[in-house]
Amino acid sequence: MNLGLNYLCDQFIFWNLKKISKGYLQLIDTNGKKYFFGDSESLLRAKLKINDPGFSLNLLIKGSSGLGESYINNEFETDDLPSLIELSASNIKT
Repeated sequence: MNLGLNYLCDQFIFWNLKKISKGYLQLIDTNGKKYFFGDSESLLRAKLKINDPGFSLNLLIKGSSGLGESYINNEFETDDLPSLIELSASNIKT
């Protein structure tokens, strides 16, 4: 896959993650760099480690179904899937 496209997709996703207002997310990219989003004092916490450089592109193309597909395909991992889902659902703008 095109590394430039993956980078742009990561930047778009990470920019949107800055909008997290409920909960706290720790994200580790494929290079091991850590990013933190949301309220560090929140009890709702989740960790997400990206294993596949194409994860963000897949997420942008397929949305929430892409997230589930990516989890099944081990494109990312988390130690607490229910908290990650709750954090995601809590930050959906209607």
